[in-house]
Amino acid sequence: MPKKRFTEEERKQRLREAVKRYRLAHPERVQEQRRRWRERNVDAEYRKQQAEKRMQIRHANPEEARAKVRLDYHKHRDERLVRMRQYRLDNLARLTAKKKEYYAANREVILERRKLEKFKPYYKEMRRRNSKAQQDRLREQMIAAYGGKCACCGEDKPEFMTLDHTDGRGSHHRREVGHAVYRILRRAGWPTDKYRLLCMNCNWAMGLRGYCPHQQVGGATFAIGVAA
Repeated sequence: MPKKRFTEEERKQRLREAVKRYRLAHPERVQEQRRRWRERNVDAEYRKQQAEKRMQIRHANPEEARAKVRLDYHKHRDERLVRMRQYRLDNLARLTAKKKEYYAANREVILERRKLEKFKPYYKEMRRRNSKAQQDRLREQMIAAYGGKCACCGEDKPEFMTLDHTDGRGSHHRREVGHAVYRILRRAGWPTDKYRLLCMNCNWAMGLRGYCPHQQVGGATFAIGVAA
C-alpha cells in the first residue's frame, strides 16, 4: 500500500501539533532546553538591549504596559505564587542573610524612609500583616502541641479551638502578659499541667455554668474549671 503523501501545509500542521503535544507532555524539559539555548545563543549585550527596548515601550505606553502586566499576572497568578513560595523555602537561609546584610548596610536610610508621611500607611499595613501571620503560625503550633482537638467533645476544626486555663485564671494571665501567651507557652515547652485545648462551646459552657453539657451525655469527663 503506497504511503500517503502530505502537502507542504499538512506537514507543517502535523509538525506544529507534534511540537505542541511534546511541550504539554514535558514542560520542565522544554523549559530547561530553552534556558540552555538562551545561555548558548543570547549574550549579555543582547539581553541588555532587549531590556532597554522593553523599558522604552513601557515608558511610551505606560497604561497599556500596566494593563498587560496585570493581565499576565492574573492569568498565571496561582502557579507563580506556588513557585515563589517554593523558592523562598528552598533558599530561606540565603534570603534571610541577604535581607540582614542589606538592612545593616542601609539602616539609616531605611529608618529615615519609615519616618516619611507617605510611607507610614505602607509600613503600618506591613507590620499588621506580619504580626497576623506570626500569630496564626503560633496558634497552629499551639493547637498541634495540645492534641489538635477539644479535650471535652473531640471537635477538631481549628477555627473552633481555644486555649483553656484549667486553674480558671485565663483573664488574669492575659492581663499580665497581653498577647504574648502563645510565645510564653512555646518557650516553656507547651506545658499541660494548667493548659488544655477546648472548643469555644465547651470553653464558654465551663465559664458560664461551671460544667460542660458533654459531661452529662456520656462525653469526656474532666475536672471542672473556668473558661480562659
